[in-house]
Amino acid sequence: VLLMGDINAVPIAYDLACPVEAKKDVRVSVNDAYEAVCPVCGSTYNILEASGAPMSGKAIELKYGLQRYNVVKASIDGYIIQR
Repeated sequence: VLLMGDINAVPIAYDLACPVEAKKDVRVSVNDAYEAVCPVCGSTYNILEASGAPMSGKAIELKYGLQRYNVVKASIDGYIIQR
């Protein structure tokens, strides 16, 4: 799970699995432009402004975005990530 803040510092979380590859061992990573990138298919995803929407590669052709999780503030310090 990737936990980060969006452009408004609101916490958001994404599954790291590439939806195109659909394999547990293929995980996206974040590049210097704050985009998630699949090392196998090369698809990129907008993780700051567009809820994990595809930006390039096979993911945009298939209209596959990253799985997003709900993030809620815990009653004590921290967050709870829910599917």
